[in-house]
Amino acid sequence: MDIVDVVDIEDSLRRFGDRYLRRVYTQREIADCADGTDARRLATHFAAKEAALKSLPIDIGDVDLRSVEVRLPGTGEPTLELSGAAADAARGAGIVTFAVSVGATRRHAAAVVVAEGATTFDKEERAR
Repeated sequence: MDIVDVVDIEDSLRRFGDRYLRRVYTQREIADCADGTDARRLATHFAAKEAALKSLPIDIGDVDLRSVEVRLPGTGEPTLELSGAAADAARGAGIVTFAVSVGATRRHAAAVVVAEGATTFDKEERAR
């Protein structure tokens, strides 16, 4: 789980602008968040990224935040797409999918991520 103060995201946008966006979010995420202007939605993405990384056996400081891409469609449930070190850590831990829940108020964004591993049956089926 992670909670983000929307004001912190607004401050980062004001202080660092595009440099902040390019360091933290993928191009798709920036586009999904009104081209990087919707701080509340960006905060929701940030919270989901952090929650996902907390679910992995990895040092969060060593991972590029863009290796966790949050997809929040207009309708339907959010999803995560992992790449790089985050994807490697998930595979190594036997994680096959993530369940994601996000929410926001004017002031805070929160996300809960549940990492789901393969059952013994799933592993045996994939091995065949």
